[in-house]
Amino acid sequence: MKLSTVFINKETYLRFVLYTALILLVFGVGYDYVSGESPCLLCLLQRGVLLLLAIVTLFPKQGIKLIPWILLLGTMIGFRHVFVLLFPQAVTSCLPFELMMDLQGSAFMMSFMDWLTNIGRECSQEVSAVTYFLVPFLLTYYSLLALPFLFKDRFKIQ
Repeated sequence: MKLSTVFINKETYLRFVLYTALILLVFGVGYDYVSGESPCLLCLLQRGVLLLLAIVTLFPKQGIKLIPWILLLGTMIGFRHVFVLLFPQAVTSCLPFELMMDLQGSAFMMSFMDWLTNIGRECSQEVSAVTYFLVPFLLTYYSLLALPFLFKDRFKIQ
């Protein structure tokens, strides 16, 4: 049985990425506003990835080349976010900064990381049930957007 190739129009794909990224971004910010929940650093980084996805779609020629790398970044942040949600007692901070702090000449990096870790709430604090849904949903979203880049023989962006 031969699998058929799915052809995807580049403009349609980029519009889909733009609209869905903006919808997810608005939903995340709106949910925090309505619920009064303060986002953690990883939540803010996830939103940054969504914003970056939306921005690169406005530049189709270069954007289509950057999307896989942005999706990879979002996936890495998403896996860390899932780990923090599942094992909050095993985590001292949202991101693993301990390794960076051991590097020589890291005075600037230390002050930058101190500033960065004081944004939002602590990642190990209690979160609502909606957060347990949103983080895996974002991982699924990144995976679905990455399909045309992972399986180039099955999906052709033209």
